[in-house]
Amino acid sequence: MVVSSFSVFDESFRVTMNDINNWREEETLDLTSDLSSHESDKSADVETSITTVKPQDTSVNSSAVLEAKTPISNMSAGNISRPPRPQRVPLVKTQEDNEALRQQVVELNAKLSVATYQNMELERLLPREVKDILQEYYLLQNSRLDLINEREELAALRRQLKAEADQAEANAQMKLENLNAELQDCEREKKGLQQQNELVF
Repeated sequence: MVVSSFSVFDESFRVTMNDINNWREEETLDLTSDLSSHESDKSADVETSITTVKPQDTSVNSSAVLEAKTPISNMSAGNISRPPRPQRVPLVKTQEDNEALRQQVVELNAKLSVATYQNMELERLLPREVKDILQEYYLLQNSRLDLINEREELAALRRQLKAEADQAEANAQMKLENLNAELQDCEREKKGLQQQNELVF
């Protein structure tokens, strides 16, 4: 009866150890850092339970087996509870989250570069106020208008001088014609007086 109970205990121990080893192998695949401490605690608990329920060496003689303490009669593989499995994040989900975070980092860096460039441009234009820029624009426009007005005035003055020159030339021509006419009249009178003098003498 003692040997039968010990066999049941040994079988239960092997089943438990297999479950624990399988669980520990699955735990090694977990890559998340937040479960590391939990896994170490569980490993410590498992080692304590192994130390507690570890049987005597089965290679000893029958007398040593008979001297071993009789285990609890109702102990079986079903009565030893399996440690609960912690919730793990799937590896694919973690990779997708990392990829999304990398994309967000790239976008934020691009936005930061644009904002930095705009800030530099604003700082470069900051010493010049808007009214100064408008004043400079108005001055340039006024200078342009003044230049246009000057050209128009010069053109009008040129036209006026040409008209005055033409008028002066016409007046001079008219005076010359009048003087020629008076000269001809004087010559005719002179000839007429000479003829009268000749008749008298």
